[in-house]
Amino acid sequence: MKNERTYSFLRYLVVVVIFSFMSFWNYITPLWNDDEGWTRMSFASIIKSCAEDYMNSNGRFLGQFFAKIMVNIPLPLEAVLNAIAFTVMILLIFRIASLSNVYGINNEFTKLLLYIFILLNIFLLTPGFSQVYLWRPGAGNYLWLMVVDLIFINLIINKNNSFLYLTITTIFGFLSGGANENTGGGVLIVVLCATIINEKRAKNIIPIIGFIVGYAILMLSPGDHLRARLTNPEFVKLSFWGKIMTNLPQINNFVVHNLVYEVILFFILFGFGIFSGKNKKLLLESLVWFIAGILVWYVLVLSPGSPDEPQTYFGGFILVVVANAKLFVISAKNDVIINQICTITLLTLAFFTFVNVSNGFIDAWRTDKAIARRNEEIISKKKKGINNIKVVPLDYYGKSKYAMFFWQFDISNDPNSWSNKSVAHHHKIRSIVLEN
Repeated sequence: MKNERTYSFLRYLVVVVIFSFMSFWNYITPLWNDDEGWTRMSFASIIKSCAEDYMNSNGRFLGQFFAKIMVNIPLPLEAVLNAIAFTVMILLIFRIASLSNVYGINNEFTKLLLYIFILLNIFLLTPGFSQVYLWRPGAGNYLWLMVVDLIFINLIINKNNSFLYLTITTIFGFLSGGANENTGGGVLIVVLCATIINEKRAKNIIPIIGFIVGYAILMLSPGDHLRARLTNPEFVKLSFWGKIMTNLPQINNFVVHNLVYEVILFFILFGFGIFSGKNKKLLLESLVWFIAGILVWYVLVLSPGSPDEPQTYFGGFILVVVANAKLFVISAKNDVIINQICTITLLTLAFFTFVNVSNGFIDAWRTDKAIARRNEEIISKKKKGINNIKVVPLDYYGKSKYAMFFWQFDISNDPNSWSNKSVAHHHKIRSIVLEN
């Protein structure tokens, strides 16, 4: 009993440490690109802007709403809220894996190991880490929307049949359906299979209908179709086969270079589960999550957007993480040899996570400091009455996926480019350009 309390305390301690660390990391991350163009917006103007996005550029009304709210609240509050979303996402994944209807965890040590396993996967293997957890548009459109998706799935698999619970589940189903285009398909597969695999789940029909309605509204967004025609008109004209021929090699390359370790981890853990000869139902559940995640990645073959943007793979990545977490529960409670292999795997993940995250954090820190120095230069020149400002390139550009420049880019020498205009808007100056 004493050991159980100790392990439970350690798990909650890890939660607090991670929340504190991510709060600090969000706090030191500066506004960049879209962020700066969204500053100084009232709540009413945010709603209006999100509606305009839905009609003209981006169907993810809820994601844009979260992102623009984050930009326009005080930085300390934004940092804490983003860290809360990150922490809640991990806890929701943990709950789905640990409270399986088939094979729940009944000891605190295994719960601690599972939580650490999920945490290591998130920190080490998330593609485009900074783009979905730190950069406000990415966090709003991916991290926060994933939290909505996972809440909906958690509600679906719960056994509560009350009218209030059904109403809340339906509301979250509608919000989840309108969250993200490619992730939505994977979420639908998961909730349908959860309803079919688990008996007496007729209560799920109404929330799933709510999800489908929300998903239809998202997919019928005029903004998404307009953006596709404007940004990639040639792709829109391609045949079905032509789109596959264009995008499939890029998706394969991204998966091989950024997601292959998560896939390999699934095959290893799934193999352990098969050889153990136990818990076939949980194996089936994990397989469903894995297939849903893979389909979320490969449906991008039909996307007119760039299939090498890391954030577009985020939803599928999280679904595969859940699959692996479910399998880890089986492996951690099996025979001695499998237990030993799982322990070695966990220690290996821990080592490489420490190496990559420590290097990545330093890379991100140096990038953030370089951006801060430029902002100080802009403010200094503005105080001198200069409203058409020239700046030199940053003295440091991040190179890892943990730094802002993993996918984002700098301003140019064109004062009319949207990134330059965003910086000018943020600092209330007439124009800004990058010196050659």
